[in-house]
Amino acid sequence: MAGITLTQANYPNCIKEGLTQPILTLSDHQSSSIRFENNLPAPGKFDQIQIDGCVFGAQDQHLRCDWLLRFNCAEQRHEIYVELKGKNIRHAARQLGETIRLISSEALRHCYIVYTSNPLTSSELQTLKVRFQKNFNAHLKTVRDQSTVKLIKA
Repeated sequence: MAGITLTQANYPNCIKEGLTQPILTLSDHQSSSIRFENNLPAPGKFDQIQIDGCVFGAQDQHLRCDWLLRFNCAEQRHEIYVELKGKNIRHAARQLGETIRLISSEALRHCYIVYTSNPLTSSELQTLKVRFQKNFNAHLKTVRDQSTVKLIKA
């Protein structure tokens, strides 16, 4: 199933292309959320893709993350994978990794786990981040529920 092509034509109800809003809030049915500030260079367009419950439906057996944002900046494709999770950080990392395996293209990959409670020690979390970089060539970050992050660090 690797190599799924995510286009609005293939998934019209799952993908919003060419968004330019200054703030984008991603949330789930359990009220976890993360806000992204759009500080991309003009025209500042990005795509928002609902992965869980849309690209992959409830009957699909694959682990998958909640959201994907993608955009181009400085002639480089970026993908931001987001998993909104309570406290099971390891399971969230597995969901992100499986989603990358199924749909990722050639891009700089950034992954966010949004948590309400983080039971991992700092050394466990650091080990997970190093392993994630090695296995998926992706930067893994954990942020508290309702955090605000920039699409690109200024």
